[in-house]
Amino acid sequence: MIVLLAGADAASGQAHFVFARSKAGTPPDLKMGELLTAALAPLGGKGGGSPTLARGGGIPVKHAQAV
Repeated sequence: MIVLLAGADAASGQAHFVFARSKAGTPPDLKMGELLTAALAPLGGKGGGSPTLARGGGIPVKHAQAV
């Protein structure tokens, strides 16, 4: 199972993300930390984590769909 969550902080106008996957039933080479970092970096955001769980943000809400 793979879960991608997005939320917004109304006060700051920043988007926040959580990428997660189960250990069983998903490809072991699918690393959530690397995936989130790669998705946010071109937009000026930061993120990271483990192969199974990552979180990040730092981009304006208006750019959230690009992730």
